[in-house]
Parts: sequence; C-alpha cells; structure tokens
Amino acid sequence: MGIFLIGILSFIPIESTASLALLFNPKVSGADNVEGFVKPDEPIQLSVMGQLPGNIGLNGRLLMYEAGPNGNPFFCSEVGAFNECRYLASKSELNGNKVFSLPAFLIPPSGPVETISFDGVVDEIPPEITSFSVSPSVIGQGQVSLSFTVEERANSGSSSCSGLKRIKVAHELGDKDFDFFVPDCTIAASIPVDVSQLTSAADGMIALAAVAFDRLNQASQEKTAQFEIDRTPPIVLQDTLQLLDAANKKITFAAGQKAAVSAVINLTEKHPDLAKITADFSSLSVDNAPKQGVCTAVGDAVGCLFSDVVLEISLTNSYPVLVTATDALGNTVSQTVNYPIAFDNAAPVGTGLMTTYHTASGVNFIGAGQNNITLAIREDGAGLSLADVFLDVGEINGSTDIKADQCIKSPAVTGGWECSWLDYVPTKPDGLKQISITSSSKDDLGNPFEPSQPFEVIIDTTPPVIQVMNYTPLFPRSPKPLKINVNITDENEGLLRISASSFSGDTFPKGGTCERVPGTTLQSCIVNVESLVTVPADSSFNVTVIDPAGNKAQAQKSIRLFASEGIGPSECFGAAVKEMIPNKIDRRVGDITQPDPLNVDAYVYLSLQRRDGCEDAEILDMTVECPEAEGNLLSAKPYVDNEFSLNPFIALKLSPAVSSSPADVEIKCNLFLNVKTDTKVFELPEKEEVKPIIRLYNNAFGPTEVNVQKTLDQLKKDIEDTADKIEDYETYMSIFGSWCTIAQIVGQINGLAQTVKATMGAILAAKWTGCASASPVGTACMAAATALWKITCKINSYLHKKVETYIWPSGYPPFITPVKPPMATVIGMLSKYGCMVRFNCALCDFSAWVDLAINVAGAVAQKVSAGKNPQDVQSDLDKAWEQYVKEKQKSKMPFISKEKFALEIGYTSPPWINQATGEPISGQTLDTYVPDQSNIKTTMGYTYDIKTREVTNVRPPQVGYIQKHLDKWEVGDLSYPITSRPWKRFADQTIPTEIPNINSGNWIYDPYRSIEYAKDCFCIPPLVFNYQKEMQLKCLQQNCWSAHLSAGTSPIVCDDAFHERYCLYVKSAQATIHGKMDDFFDNLIDFLWGNLPDLVLSFVYSNTCSVYINAHPECSKPPVAGAYNWACGVLGAAMTWREVESAVNTNYGFNRYETYNKELLGSGDFCSGGGSLE
Repeated sequence: MGIFLIGILSFIPIESTASLALLFNPKVSGADNVEGFVKPDEPIQLSVMGQLPGNIGLNGRLLMYEAGPNGNPFFCSEVGAFNECRYLASKSELNGNKVFSLPAFLIPPSGPVETISFDGVVDEIPPEITSFSVSPSVIGQGQVSLSFTVEERANSGSSSCSGLKRIKVAHELGDKDFDFFVPDCTIAASIPVDVSQLTSAADGMIALAAVAFDRLNQASQEKTAQFEIDRTPPIVLQDTLQLLDAANKKITFAAGQKAAVSAVINLTEKHPDLAKITADFSSLSVDNAPKQGVCTAVGDAVGCLFSDVVLEISLTNSYPVLVTATDALGNTVSQTVNYPIAFDNAAPVGTGLMTTYHTASGVNFIGAGQNNITLAIREDGAGLSLADVFLDVGEINGSTDIKADQCIKSPAVTGGWECSWLDYVPTKPDGLKQISITSSSKDDLGNPFEPSQPFEVIIDTTPPVIQVMNYTPLFPRSPKPLKINVNITDENEGLLRISASSFSGDTFPKGGTCERVPGTTLQSCIVNVESLVTVPADSSFNVTVIDPAGNKAQAQKSIRLFASEGIGPSECFGAAVKEMIPNKIDRRVGDITQPDPLNVDAYVYLSLQRRDGCEDAEILDMTVECPEAEGNLLSAKPYVDNEFSLNPFIALKLSPAVSSSPADVEIKCNLFLNVKTDTKVFELPEKEEVKPIIRLYNNAFGPTEVNVQKTLDQLKKDIEDTADKIEDYETYMSIFGSWCTIAQIVGQINGLAQTVKATMGAILAAKWTGCASASPVGTACMAAATALWKITCKINSYLHKKVETYIWPSGYPPFITPVKPPMATVIGMLSKYGCMVRFNCALCDFSAWVDLAINVAGAVAQKVSAGKNPQDVQSDLDKAWEQYVKEKQKSKMPFISKEKFALEIGYTSPPWINQATGEPISGQTLDTYVPDQSNIKTTMGYTYDIKTREVTNVRPPQVGYIQKHLDKWEVGDLSYPITSRPWKRFADQTIPTEIPNINSGNWIYDPYRSIEYAKDCFCIPPLVFNYQKEMQLKCLQQNCWSAHLSAGTSPIVCDDAFHERYCLYVKSAQATIHGKMDDFFDNLIDFLWGNLPDLVLSFVYSNTCSVYINAHPECSKPPVAGAYNWACGVLGAAMTWREVESAVNTNYGFNRYETYNKELLGSGDFCSGGGSLE
C-alpha cells in the first residue's frame, strides 16, 4: 500500500490543477449519535458529504489513512446532488487518543488528492450531581422547588462534554424524569413540582433520589434530598396557662379588685415559628378584648406572653380562655382552656417570731453580732412572695418600719410562710424588748395583716464573765477523775465547753452541768475530765462559754499533772511538839466539882522537818486522830489548823476530866500527812506520832486571883493616867491655841496695814512731787501731802512696831541676824515660833518654815530626802538573807536563792525577777539592783515579832507574827476573834504588797502617826492624839483580859496583841524602821541649800530693814523720803502674810487635831462602849 500511495502521491501535483473535488460536513458520532463524542469501546461512525466534478461518484475514491494496505474505503451513496460517505472505525484506529483527529483522502479522477479530518472526543466520564436540594424544607400543601447542579466532563484531559440529557428523580410514587438534552457542561436548574406528584403522605419526611444522564446515556451517582410534610396544627397545653402578677408569680388568688396582670401559655409545635396566636380573656373581665401574644421557643415547646390582661373576679371558679393558634404553614387550632382562681380577702396572721439565738423553750435573744429574725405567718391565700412584711424594731436598733429581706413558703412553719430579716446589729441597751408587725404589712393581694401582740426578745450584748476557774484535786493525777469548776456570771444561762485534749483522752470539747445560784447572775459549773495522762506534765485547758445570745467568753488555765505513787507513804517528814497554847491550864477551869465546868481549848503547835532527799516534798493536807484520848480526855474530835504549812496546830477540846489528873497529861495523837513532790503524789498518807503534854497548875484559884487583880488594877490606873494627861494637854491647847490664833490674825492684819501704808506713801509721794513749786498754792499742796503722810506713816508704823516686837516678827530669829533687836523682839520671836512649833508642828513639816523661803512647798517636794536610801534597804535584805541561810544550814535543810528569798519576804514584783517565769532576769540580781531614789516604791511587808517586840522590814519564813499596813488608824483592825481559836502566828494573814511612797511628800515625820515624832517635834496636838490611841488600846486590853478570864483561858494573848498594836498604831512600825528624825538636819541643810536665793533675800531684809522695824524716822519727813520705809514695810508684810498662811495651813497643825480625833472616837470609844482585842 505504501508503494501505492507513493505512486499516487507522486502524480497528485500533476493532477491538482486538472480536477477539483468538494468534501464537507465531516462528522464523528457513536451509537447515541452525538456528534463529536463517542463512548469508550464502541465503534466510531464517520460520515462526510462531498462530490466530484461531473457528478462522479466517490465510492472507491475516499479512503482512510492507514486503514489498510490500500486504505479502507468509505461507503458512499448519493444523497441529492451529493454523496454521503460513511465509515465505521474501530477503537484501535484511535491509537489510544481521547481527543482524536482521523484523516481521510479522496482520489479524484484527475487532479490532486484531497484530504479531510474527522475530529472527535472519547467521553468516558459520567456526569456528577454536585448539589440537590428541596425548598422549602417543610411544607403543608403546594409546590416545592427541586434544585440541581450538574457538572459534565468527557474525560480528564478535556474540558468538553457531550452535554446533559435528563435527570431522573425517584420518589415514593415512582420516578419522574426531567429532560434537558443540552450540550452544556455545567447546568444549574430549579424545577417546581407539586408535592402531590411526589408523595401521598399527610405528614413526615419525604426522601428523593436524583440521577443525571449525559447525552451518551451515561448515568451519574445517585444524589438524595428530603423535605417534610407538616399538616398538623399546634397543640395548646391546657395546664400551662398562667396569670402572673408584677413579680411574675402565678396568680391563684384574687381579691376582687381590678388589676392588670400578664398571661402565659405554652404550645407544642413541630416548628415553633408560629405566625399568630390570640386568646380571649373576656371571662376574666369585660374589659378584655381578644389579645395577640408574643411567642418564643422554650425548649421543645413554645411560650406565648399576653400583656395587660385585666383581672377582676369575685368568686372562686374556673374561668374559660379561648386560644387560637396558627402556624406559618397555615395549620390552625382553636381550644378552650379553663383557668382556676380562688377569691382571697383573708388577713395574714403572724404566729411566731424566732431569732438566730433562741432557747428550746422559745426565748429569743439578740446578741452583739449580726442577728437574723424569722417571722412565722399563717397565710392560706395569695402568699407573701412580694415580702411586703414590715417589722417595728425600734427597741432593737431604732428602725420602725423594716421590710423583710425574703419570704418563702415553708411546710415546716405553722401557716406555711416564713419571712426573714437578716444581719441586724442592736444599738439599744441590753434588756427585754418588743418587736411588732407594722400596719404596712400585707399579702401579695394587698390584704393587710391581722393585728397581733408584740413579740418579746431579749437584747444581750454582754459576754459572759468567767470569774473563777479551779479544779480538784489540787494535784491531779491518773486514775483519779479531774473535776473542773468554773464560775460564770451572766444574766442568761450559757453553754460551757472544756477542751483538755493535751492531757486527757476524753472526747473534747466536753460539756458539764451548771447551776445558777438563786437570786444572782452567778452560775457554778462542773466538768468531769477522765483518762488523764499517767506521766507528769505541765499543760493547760481551755474554757469557752457561749450564752444564749451568742456572746462568747474564753479563758485558759494552766495545770500541772502528777504521777500517782500508790506503793507506800513518802516518809519525808518528822514531827515534833514545839509549843502548847496555853502553856499551862488551871485545874479549876475544868473542875467537875465546880458548877458549869468548862471544856478547855488547847492547841498543839507543831514543827515539821523534811528529811534528807525530800527537799521538794510538800504537804497536801493533814489530819489527826487521838483514839486513846477521844471520849476520855477529849470532849470533841481533834482537828488540824494551818494544815498546809510546816507549823500546823492540833486543836484539842479538853474534857473536864483532865482537871482531875494529879500530874501533867500526855495525849497520844497520830498525824497523817498527804505528801507530794514536784512530779508525783503519794496516795498513802505518812503517819507521824506526836505526844503533847498538857501541863496543869493550881489546886486553888487564890494566888492567881491576886495577880490577875493587880494587873487589872494597873490597867485601870494606866487608863486613868492617860486620860488625865489628855485632859491637861487639851486645856493647854485651848488656852495657848487661842493665843496663836489671835497672833496669826494680827500678823495678817499687820501685813495688810503695811501694804496700805506703802500704797498711800507712793500716792502721796507722787502728789508731793507734782505740787513742788515756789508758788503759795504749790507750797500749801506739798504741806498737805506731808501732813497726810505723817498721819498714815505713824499709825501704821505704830501697829507694825507692836506686832514685830511682841507678836509676830518677820524674818529669822534674832540670834542669827547681824543687828541685835531689843529684848522685846525676842518675846515676839518666842510667840511666833512657839505657835509654829508647839501647835503647828513646824519641826515635822518643812512647809511651815515659809520665812526661810518664798516658794518652800515646791522645793520641799524635790529636795527633802525620801526615807531610807536604797543601800539601807539592801542592807536589811542582806541581813535577813544571812539569817535565813544560817537557820537552814543549822537544821541541814536546803535553802532557796537570794532572789527567790526576796520574793518570799515581801518583794512580790522586784524588777530583777521575770514576772512570767518567776526566775531572775539574766544579768540582774538582788545584789546589783538599786531602786530609783526619786520614786521608791517597795513592796516590803512589815513584821512584828511577839517575842522580841521588835519591828523589821523583812519577813523571813516562819518568823513573822502578823503584818499590817501602817498608814492609818482603823478600828476594824483592833478586833480579832480568838476566843475559840488560837492566836495564829503563821495563819493566813494578809501580807501587804505596797506601802506609801517614803518621801517628804508622804507621811515620814507625820506626828499623828507616831508618838515618837510628836515628841521629837515638840508638837502638842498630835501628842494628844497619840495618847488618845494609847488609851483606846489600853481599854481594849482591859476588855480582852476580862473576856479571857471569864472564859477560863490565859489572857497573855491580850498583852501580846496590845504590844503589837501599840507598835503599829502609836509608835508606828514604819517610823521605827525609818528612825527618829536622825536625818532631819541633813534634810534641813539640803532644803536651805536648794532655797539659797530666798534665804539671801530674807537676810537682806533682816539687815537692811532692821532699823525700820522698831523706829520710823521718815514719818516726820516729806513722803518722797519715806520710800525706803514703806518698801521695807511691804516686804516684811509679804513675808509675814506668807508665814502666817503657811502656819494656818500646815499638814499637822492643831486645826487637824479635831478632825482626826473625831474620826478616831467616832468609830467607837472602847473605853465606854466595850470592845476587846479578842
């Protein structure tokens, strides 16, 4: 064929101009006859139109290139004037091309060969539906729109396509085709279809499936879509209809009055986009027209709101409401809903009030903090949701109309409602108060509350006071239970809780039992604590008390736990009889042969000594038994007094049988000691045997009677002598005291007169100077001024001379002035200083020495020394410490440190001791401490020793007798009930912790407190006052003797008591310690040195003005010459006035005597009204 073609082609150019053929309209198609597109694997139909000149047929002349060895010819047939040539090509001829161009050539009879190409595309990809949807998605009746988007491509290498032929939609009624037959590669179309053509269903989801076909009938993948048929109307939910008040609370009650409310009702609707809803509320009020509501989706339902609904009913009934609802699909429903409303015009009633703090019995309290108030209310109607409930709490905090913070319905409250007022703090005083419901209160319908009685509450803002916390036993140890006692004061009973987990295994906090003491606010509480630790421990327990008003009090108390030793007694002490009181007993006292024989009280004074190794042993308590003597020698059971010390007393009541013994009587007793150490307590008592001997004397009362009578007679004589002495001194005071009063008044008059003289002198001197001239008028004026000055000067100078000479001279005594005055002035000095010393105690009171200084009072307070200096106090302590150590060493007993010893003897709070621990402060000791001399405040006690009758300012252990403050006379201190109990040398006496500050501003040198000072100061009024005290004590001593003799006991205790009180109240123990004015002159020198300017001024006056004291030559001269005279007069008058003023106001003058004496005798005259030192 190739040779053939070459041969043909070789002559084509030759023939090309000789012949002409025409080929046109070449076509390529497949089985579906879509021009230009064929499906894969199907024959390819080629066709072309053409002709040759002369109507030469084309058969055999139109050949395909490379279709065969000689080319495959087309099959041509005539079609009108042309030939239509066809050729069926195979896939192989495409050589794998998806877009192809097949060549063909025409061999004409003559002329050149003509070629033509057949172009086509292999369409191997079916169409694709990229979107398929139905709108609307929900419909009731009518048409829906089916929307498609289809994309078509022939193959991956081509942008051409064969086009869309049709879309088939499958539905429940069958298939529906939508023909297109368009060549477009992308088609978007929307086709309306009546729903009746797609489904016969009344409701539900309708599913559709679409398939697209291209023009070669290639089908796409199926694409689905759906829509919903909804022909169901909305459903009105009858139970959801509600009428709402302004607070959006459902209205179930109405009071009959017209009110604007709102209504809500819920519907169920598949699609909550409702178009319209109306409701007819005319049954609730004729003012209501049909209203349209506003609906919103509420979850699966639809809620519709109707505003401005008028409510006006007067009966309890069910009211119909017609509701019509239409959804957007045209589905409509009309339904009648019945709404029940009850008629309510009943008044609410407050049934009870309760506060945050209340008792089970219903007592309500208002505490100091924030308090809540709850009111229970009976309200069976509309309710109280609006909380329009008001209280008058004016008695609580001043507010009279307070709205409730909230009101809630509560089935636990009688009446079903409770309202609360929160966080109220009281501002009014404690006490019973009232709270009432105000007239503003109403329920949600406006029904006012029924009037009720006020509710009572108690304001209690005062916390309890924990007064006493103690425990028993005093030395707690396991397994003994610990009883904690707490005393509380509070107006109301509180709740007590104890926490003691640090030393007990009990469950805490732990409560106890409390009892109120009748008629008081005191509560006594007891809490039992068990399961104590078994080892020694220092711990504490906490006490919390909460009263009914919530007020809290807390306290803590330290406690020491001990171990228990139960194997045997301690054997730490030895006992010995130290003294019998009384030392001897008169047999006649208890003689059974005498009428009314007496049981005699006797006391065995014991001394207990610690044994070696028992230095920390202490006595808890002790008891005594005398089994052999009880019922025989003793008429009563013996007992131990002062049982916690090392010097106890055994009290014995001797029977009259003792007096019948011919010899002294020995009474055997066993002393049982309960002992502890620092860490443990011995449970078994230690037994010590003592054998006191009762010494008896006298078979007859004769000799004793004589001695007793002598003593009584001497006491009576002493009292009478003292009374006479007092009477003499009082007579002396009445005479010379009057003179001193007159002298003081005259001295003041003199001072006033000299001031007048000086004033007149100054005025006349000025007048005389102003009149000086040579004229007759000036001369007469000067003469008149001179004459008036002479009269004034002579009169006042005469008075001044007499007073200075005989009554009250100014300045220092004459023996220290350089100019010797006449003897008459000495008489005046004796009068002046006699009054100052004898009646105003000037030697004891520096403030009376005003003629030494103008401003003495302030200087004295700063300059006079303050009693014993710190070194003297230190010396006293050192001596006491040395004596104490010697005694302990002698008895082979341990002794404490000097610092602790200082605490024992009365220094309760020395600066060198840490008050929290009781131990010395580092770097400070008793030896290095020196008090501030300007402010000495010692805590020393003062002790009177009955044996030595001496006073010391230290109190070594077990040496003192009785301690007293020594700063005033107190009649109550003079009575001691000792008729049935011994004089206790070491009993519980009050040890003073402070005494007055010892300096000149206090009472050192106070003659009214010490007869020694009164004598040393030569001052009569305080001397008489001390004699009065002495006489009262002697009368008490006399009465005491009489009482003891009547009781048959020894009166020696009366003498002891008298000497003690004489020392304390007449001689003065502090004065004895301080000394008898030994430092007086030292103080005087300090005083004079500190006031040297005033002293110099007084000397200047005495020297310069002495010539004018008794002579006044300037009185005859013009007034200008008398300036020196009247200047000295004014200075002397000022000094005299100050001296007299000071003498009158002295601390210790006779003007004080009457006051002190009245206080003394006004408290009780023991010389006429009885009284005893017993």
